[in-house]
This record gives sequence, structure tokens and C-alpha cells, in this order.
Amino acid sequence: LMQFDDFEFSPGPSFVGHADVQSYLQSYAAAHGLDQPSVLRLGYSVHSIRREAPGRWAVACRHVAAAATAAAEANPTIEEIYDAVVVCNGHYFLPIVPALPGQEAFEAAGGRVLHSSVYREPAPHVPARGVGGDSSRGGADGSDADGVLVVGSGPSGMDISMELAQAGGRVTL
Repeated sequence: LMQFDDFEFSPGPSFVGHADVQSYLQSYAAAHGLDQPSVLRLGYSVHSIRREAPGRWAVACRHVAAAATAAAEANPTIEEIYDAVVVCNGHYFLPIVPALPGQEAFEAAGGRVLHSSVYREPAPHVPARGVGGDSSRGGADGSDADGVLVVGSGPSGMDISMELAQAGGRVTL
């Protein structure tokens, strides 16, 4: 699992949810004194960034939640000067799922194709465990799940593969 060198992620499952990541980042910020409003401010929408001078940036922003509930005069745009700007625009927010040869026939026969961004837990993708630890054929959702093919061996693919295998799934990577 990815983590900061000076701050260990609590042991747990290899594939963690967004709430666990958020909690980790909040704990990191608190441990390093970064959770102060003068250092880190969350929930703001950036309206403009302009270069003031070499190494000086003017950033205009407004609080998102307040903007939805208050008149403009009650939620003014704030402009502050910063030494650096990092743009995190959600490049990976929308999953890219390429069309695969034979995908239509596979899905028509009951197969499922999904992106790692919608994966939450192994249960719908592995056989249900019967009494005494036996596995019956079929997924926990009643499907005829016979195994899972994971395409991609990056961090998400490896984490999901390990979790599925540990839950009793037959995984091909």
C-alpha cells in the first residue's frame, strides 16, 4: 500500500476505501501540524490563478458549501498569495474502459465488465462460502461466477487481485 515514508498506514486490507484514505490523510495532517486553517483549507472552489511575480501566485477562491447556501456578499471570494500552486484536476476521476473484442457477447451471456473505480468488496465476485468453509459454485449474488480476470497489474489491479484471492476467488491476472 502507498504511504508517506514518515507515517505508517494502519495495517488492514490491501484494498482500502476512500474513507480509510481520507482518515489517513487527516491523521497525517494532524500529526504534522498541517490541519490548521492557516496551512490547509478544504472545501473551496478555485476561481482564478494568476502569476503576480516569479514564484508568487494570486489564488482567488470561495467556500463551496457556503456558496450554495449564502448570498454572494455573505461568501466573498478570497484572494491570497502563494509561493507555489499544484493543480490536481481529477485527471483519473473518469474511468477509461476500452471496448474489448467479444465484450458484447460476454455481457449478453451474463458476464460483467467493470472498472476498478467501482469495485468495493469481493463478495459479488467470488463464490459464496457454504457450511464448514466449503465453496459452492457461483457468486455471492447468485450468479454463475467461475473466476475473475483482472486486466492490469498496477496498484489497483494487484490490490483487488489479492483481496479476491484471499476471499476465495479464482483470479487470473
